[in-house]
Amino acid sequence: MLALLTEEQVMLQDMARDLGRKLGLANPADLDTADPGACWQELARAGLLGFRVRDTSGRPTASGVEVAVVSEAMGAALMPVSYVISGVLVPELLAAAAAPDSLQADVAEGRTIIGLAMRADLTGLAAAEELSDAILVGTPGFLTVLARAGGSGEIISVAVDEQNLERLDGAELSLPLYRWRDTRDLALATAGSPPSAEAMDRWLALGLSALSAEMTGAAEAGLRGAIEYSKNREAFGVPIGTFQALQHMAADAYVTCEGLRSTNNHASWAVDEEPVPDALLAARVVKAYASRQMLGVAETAMQIYGGIGQTWEHIAHFYARRVLLNRYLLGDAQLQLAAIADRRLARLSPAAS
Repeated sequence: MLALLTEEQVMLQDMARDLGRKLGLANPADLDTADPGACWQELARAGLLGFRVRDTSGRPTASGVEVAVVSEAMGAALMPVSYVISGVLVPELLAAAAAPDSLQADVAEGRTIIGLAMRADLTGLAAAEELSDAILVGTPGFLTVLARAGGSGEIISVAVDEQNLERLDGAELSLPLYRWRDTRDLALATAGSPPSAEAMDRWLALGLSALSAEMTGAAEAGLRGAIEYSKNREAFGVPIGTFQALQHMAADAYVTCEGLRSTNNHASWAVDEEPVPDALLAARVVKAYASRQMLGVAETAMQIYGGIGQTWEHIAHFYARRVLLNRYLLGDAQLQLAAIADRRLARLSPAAS
């Protein structure tokens, strides 16, 4: 494993950041003019939605490392789309289920936007019998969501009627969450064959790594903004950035972000290169780290801003909101640590020896 990005990955990072500066949210007022559909088409034209489409050898077009690079840039820019859900996990799930090539191409080229039906606690994909309580997540404008059929485990698509959706009061303002008002007449269709348990575990590892990368991007972007502010905001005749207390807060937060990025360098690489149990273990470690630490980084940025950082009109709370949503998607720190403990303890059991 090479811990540093390759030249091509650095170029991808620069391109994704440029797109973020063009399409992301710079202040809360941008919510009124944000166009998720147009943004999604820009990502499609850049080729970022086809990363997990399989090539002729059966391998993804782009690795988990490239996915993490782009996901971090999307989080830093506060893109008004759910790149990880609709641009990474949906294509990966369709590939694992051997969905029709035409459907996979429509998703990769941005012609079709698909979301996911998640369990009520957001810890995983909902089964058909859980749809009445399912939470729908994805890039705004999705007209279909994916779920799993009970028993067989095959991937099913469920048509979405906007009139039958109830918007939930979620923390993340730019990525709304929905629930069905009535699930009695939902149109279900088979989207692919049942993925293997190994494929679903690798799908989960990819999602945990990508969500953690997006949390890193959002939290660190908020921190960098606060640091720049501290260089110009004066108190008692000097920039507040000269105050040692704020310097220590910023330094600790920065080290936390770098630690998460280093941990995710391994986890994102492991997604495609390590045996599935090891890849999932690495991904759970990084998601536990991100879920425990990144909200604190975002809150530190708000504290450095002082009073203005607590106002609705400032962008600082948007970074914290993005971290809050991702913290619970596919399981928070408590769930990940419990799963890590189960894996470690299983190795020590007499049956494993």
